[in-house]
Amino acid sequence: MYRNLEELRGVIKGKIEVNEPLKNHTSFHIGGAASIYVEPKDTEDLKKLLLFIRKKSLPFFILGGGSNVLVKDQGFDGIVIGSKNFNFFQVKGNKATAGSGLKLPFFLGLLAKEGLAGMEFFAGIPGTVGGAVLMNAGSQKEGIGNFIEKVEAMDFSGRVKNIYKTLLNFSYRNSNLTPYFFLLSVEFRLKNDQPKIIKERTEKALRKKRESQPIKAYSAGCIFKNPDGASAGKLIEEAGLKGKRKGDAFISEKHSNFIINSGKASASDVLFLMKKIQGKVYQKFKIRLEPEIKII
Repeated sequence: MYRNLEELRGVIKGKIEVNEPLKNHTSFHIGGAASIYVEPKDTEDLKKLLLFIRKKSLPFFILGGGSNVLVKDQGFDGIVIGSKNFNFFQVKGNKATAGSGLKLPFFLGLLAKEGLAGMEFFAGIPGTVGGAVLMNAGSQKEGIGNFIEKVEAMDFSGRVKNIYKTLLNFSYRNSNLTPYFFLLSVEFRLKNDQPKIIKERTEKALRKKRESQPIKAYSAGCIFKNPDGASAGKLIEEAGLKGKRKGDAFISEKHSNFIINSGKASASDVLFLMKKIQGKVYQKFKIRLEPEIKII
């Protein structure tokens, strides 16, 4: 792996860390170290980093809020790019534009203050705006893509492009944005409403989520996608796997599609449980569960 840090520091202005534990950057609190962890300072910094990575043919991975990721115990032998500095927010009429690195719960709070409604049901979903958009986070009925007017992205040549609604394609837990190198910002079209009413709806959605999901525990959210016409959590529960444990990792008693890190769980513990779930559910229902989380 590339180790010439003086050369890299001469290219970009942002934060650079060596052998950075990725468990400190994921909601699972699991994972080995990244050989190099970088937080580009701005768009120009990001472009320079991309061109550098391409020139050196270095492996890389973009990490948003780390809420939908399982990093393996051996870590990542390459450059991990953090999006924390892309966290701006602005409003014009009923449109709100957010940087890809803006935390989703913070974004919802800002929308409520501005009297912009429609996304209250996202309350309780962790991670960043960019990560949520890439995977079209939300429910089976409605995803974040329904509210998007435009996305600003950097392609693999370092060029910044505006991708408008007519060219965007969102489906269940998927989008057509993954071929792009990096999402810079997202423009949303929302409805105007009273801040107090929006806040009340947001709090109601959050209470409902707390009742049904272990949102305060160390997890990566739902582990598997829901199959057509079925609930992954219900299938896992009916397969008799609720509460099953491997090391410090266990299948949640509250929602069976969550695997919880109760302390010092390893990625191998989680992967063991995932494999067990897939095997048991297929054996009982002949349904193959597909992971919703990214495994790095």
